[in-house]
Amino acid sequence: MMKNGSWKSVAKSWVGIIAACIAVIAAVWLLSVHIHARIVTPVEKAYVDELKEKARTDSEIQKILQPELDRQHQSAVSRRNVYNRGGLLLLVMAGIFLAWIKWLRPGPGEWRGVPAWLLQYLDRGVADAPVIEAPAPR
Repeated sequence: MMKNGSWKSVAKSWVGIIAACIAVIAAVWLLSVHIHARIVTPVEKAYVDELKEKARTDSEIQKILQPELDRQHQSAVSRRNVYNRGGLLLLVMAGIFLAWIKWLRPGPGEWRGVPAWLLQYLDRGVADAPVIEAPAPR
């Protein structure tokens, strides 16, 4: 059984990792919705334009045109909701991750409950990070 301090160190170890994973998932979700919209929307717009042209001469086309316009409207509304929610999720998780990196990240040897393969990347301190030197002035 773990003590309260152990649970806190486990939570401190995992909060940034989980926030980073959720941020990546939100970014992929937003990107996939955007790419889908960029591919599908021009085709749907062309279809509606074609139906509008046909509707000028044939009144029966209205039975097809109106449901298609309604479907496209619903698609745009759901896409906007995905952008709103996914963007907020991405923003919040990126903020949590950056706060974790800056202030909450455990120091070397303080990690709890993290697998060894992941720990080798996370346990590196700032001193172990590669140093980028500025070019010497001329």
